[in-house]
Amino acid sequence: MSALLANVWVLHVACATAYLGMAAFILGRGAETRLNQGAIAINVTFLLWSTCLAVSHFPGTSKETAELFYDLGSFAWGSFASVAVFFIATFLRPSILRRRSVQAALVIPPLLVVFAQWAGFLAEDYVKRPWGYAFVWRSGFWSTFFF
Repeated sequence: MSALLANVWVLHVACATAYLGMAAFILGRGAETRLNQGAIAINVTFLLWSTCLAVSHFPGTSKETAELFYDLGSFAWGSFASVAVFFIATFLRPSILRRRSVQAALVIPPLLVVFAQWAGFLAEDYVKRPWGYAFVWRSGFWSTFFF
């Protein structure tokens, strides 16, 4: 079982490749509409997230490299909810996206989460596992804010 877990990074690479392909396909079809822009944003978010996990979960990765890639991945997992809300709003009520309050609600929380990750307020430690390094949450305000 641990041999299987040691190769989980390959699944992340495969997913990242699929997300890259989907984003390129949508971009090739035209990125003029908000709906296509939202779809590209979601795919790029997943692409970054999967790529960072592929590096962090590679068995030969050092702890420092895993920490760096978890930090880089925070741009993806920290902003995914806002990107998803943007995508859904393009379907349901595109006019709501013009409001400054909605724009602020979509931008400010991800900025705070990314700041918290890079400042060390979210991660307690990075623990070596059979699949690479795992993220250990810190107890406190910032972790609660993220969830």
